[in-house]
Amino acid sequence: MAKNLIEQMRTTRGLITPQRIAICHVLETSKDFPTVQQIMERARTHDPKICLSTVYRTLKVGIDLGITRRLEFNGTQGRFCVAQKVPRDHLFDTESGEVIPFQNDAFNHMKPKIAEQLGYEMQSFKVELYGVPKTLDEQHSS
Repeated sequence: MAKNLIEQMRTTRGLITPQRIAICHVLETSKDFPTVQQIMERARTHDPKICLSTVYRTLKVGIDLGITRRLEFNGTQGRFCVAQKVPRDHLFDTESGEVIPFQNDAFNHMKPKIAEQLGYEMQSFKVELYGVPKTLDEQHSS
């Protein structure tokens, strides 16, 4: 089992404050991809003294350590998650702002092949799909 965020930060950065614990708890238990503001609001239910600068600093440490990720979609506010928790591919609902992670084995198999066909060895990738939900009529005609 992978170490949780607090254990990973403690191992590499030492001091762990109650505010940082609350922020990490929010990230580990979120079923969505919260913005900085949402993380702060949720963490304040554990510790009302948490401010935006504390959230930003904690997220930066997590990103520097590779244990949290920032997701950005066409200039919208950054969203955050635990790095190992979700696939790297996402669909962004442009109406609701919901972020939907997905994995597709056939697509994952194609990524390195595409790079190879272009004369490259794939080092990393980022896939973003944007869409709106189909209406019921559109779903039945597909």
